[in-house]
Amino acid sequence: MAVCFEKSNRTLKSPSKQHSRDEDKLDKILGLIRDTQVDQKDLKRDQKEIKIEIQEAKETQKTLLKEILNLKEEAKT
Repeated sequence: MAVCFEKSNRTLKSPSKQHSRDEDKLDKILGLIRDTQVDQKDLKRDQKEIKIEIQEAKETQKTLLKEILNLKEEAKT
């Protein structure tokens, strides 16, 4: 009789343990989703910064090319 009681106790404990494990898994998944969302926001911000840097580099390149052409013209004269 005691064996049956122990078995029934185990079956009663199992669902709560399983529920706890499921909650832990869900928390981990939700944490990963939040981390991914933060990472995506960071990437978008980084992309904007990179686009700005590329634009600035292009402008600098144009300026330098103009200066080179001016120096070539001055050297000819």
